[in-house]
Amino acid sequence: MRNKLTRLQRYIVGLSVMWPSAIALSRWIAINANSCVRNQNVLELGAGCGLCGIAAAHPRIGNAKSVILTDFNRTVVENLEYNIKLNAVEDVATAVRLDFYDQSGRSSCGWIGGECGGRRDRASVLERGEREAKGKAATSELPTSDEGQDVSGHCDAPRRPQVDLVVGADIICTRSDAVASANAVRDCLRSGGAAAVICGSSDHRFGVEYFERACIDCGMEVTVHDVDTMYDGYLMRDADGLNHTSGFVEGMKLLFFDIRKKKVFETQDETLGT
Repeated sequence: MRNKLTRLQRYIVGLSVMWPSAIALSRWIAINANSCVRNQNVLELGAGCGLCGIAAAHPRIGNAKSVILTDFNRTVVENLEYNIKLNAVEDVATAVRLDFYDQSGRSSCGWIGGECGGRRDRASVLERGEREAKGKAATSELPTSDEGQDVSGHCDAPRRPQVDLVVGADIICTRSDAVASANAVRDCLRSGGAAAVICGSSDHRFGVEYFERACIDCGMEVTVHDVDTMYDGYLMRDADGLNHTSGFVEGMKLLFFDIRKKKVFETQDETLGT
């Protein structure tokens, strides 16, 4: 991965740090390559340097059919393009700008990527999430077309195809991020698709405690696991530098969110490998 940065770039989180959750999630991808990743269309949310997406794309690890590495920061996306080439996975992987706050959480037509007409206000995203959690959402505020596409007009960018698997590591740092990232997971996933998200617990990351509820409010099914109980603790072992990642502290608790987007007229799949 590229780590030679200018002084300004060191203040861009996706360029300057490697999170412990990314190491743990990359290990999960390697363990579950055959059952969850191989020959699948994969998208990484908030990719940063792209470790998880590149692991999914690499033929000796995830061997995915296609991988889209995304981040909202344009400089980070440029660096993702560099890291894709550096790791020789450009035949499988691409980098695209995706902003959680451009996603409605209601689309059946795909997700909004690239340049959009303006980032939606965090407060409005949070307010809508709270209304829906109380069962009081006003459907007239965000009308949808017959295909289920959000036509509220906040963005005219074309929709991009949904994928089989979404992965994300430490993508939440505020309460509004929890709502917006749940919207992004839902819009990026095809019917019956799955997501694997690992984040530090609320003791270490703001807003994570709202993520499960936000996913449920989007109509998805969620199971939460303590990462240190999975695979006999393998995902949290300090080999390969986990204890040298940014923000890591001894006794740190990571949470694994196993998320499923319900199939239409079909039964739920088995849960992701745990």
